[in-house]
Amino acid sequence: MTVKPFLAMTLLASATALVAATPEQRFEEAVGYGLPADGILLVVDVPAQILTIVDTGAVAGRRLVSTASAGVGNQSGSNRTPAGWHRVEERIGDGEPRGRVFRNRLPQPEILSGEQLVAPESGDYVLTRILWLRGLQPGWNAGPGIDSHDRCIYLHGTNQEQLLGSPASHGCIRLSNDDVIALFDLVRDRETWCLVQE
Repeated sequence: MTVKPFLAMTLLASATALVAATPEQRFEEAVGYGLPADGILLVVDVPAQILTIVDTGAVAGRRLVSTASAGVGNQSGSNRTPAGWHRVEERIGDGEPRGRVFRNRLPQPEILSGEQLVAPESGDYVLTRILWLRGLQPGWNAGPGIDSHDRCIYLHGTNQEQLLGSPASHGCIRLSNDDVIALFDLVRDRETWCLVQE
């Protein structure tokens, strides 16, 4: 898979145009940058807290998410969700039960269920599945001090499902545990990109 060089200016030139474009239009743009025409694009609309799944150019579903409570930003240590174009670099957790706890991407003995999945007092857990993102825009979300992959930015299941639809994470993109399982299965063997837009 060849990714054509991105310029940070691509994203910065017109934030208004970026948000105004439809997910289908974003898919066509991604194909122009190197996403295969039979690939998948995940469009994260930060203001709406919605993830739109675009499969081979057609919208295949929408899911509630939680991006960072601190807002959008690419700096390491900012606890913000990085904007721009990413690809799903690694898929972790295949076959694990719903609610499996991960630490440093390794499955732990704990499995959360029931009220533990809607308990804000119980800490911020990475659960069930992990889709680890890599930034595609050098100088914007790839490179020293701004690298989404080095920052360990994931799409993952959460133990705070009641907060989905509002910003609540520490930088990652949270989904419900059922939704992250379904998404993982969809993108399992397919080239998948993710666009985070403000």
